[in-house]
Amino acid sequence: MTARCELTELLTDQCAHCRHIPDPPARRIGRPFRAAYVGRCRDCDQPYDVDDLIRRVADDDGTGYLGPCCPEDT
Repeated sequence: MTARCELTELLTDQCAHCRHIPDPPARRIGRPFRAAYVGRCRDCDQPYDVDDLIRRVADDDGTGYLGPCCPEDT
């Protein structure tokens, strides 16, 4: 019989809680807006153009902008 976590009911070898994996850092993502300048996506380094929809993102690694290549629904 395989052991299960009492909190998540997942198998203990698949449970982040039992494996003591820390939560990812919190990301604060702003509402989409039109880019006034060309730039590069913070996450994947793809270029974006003027008038593309981008979002400001801030976390423990700093701040930047997510391009239309990396939409994030959080």
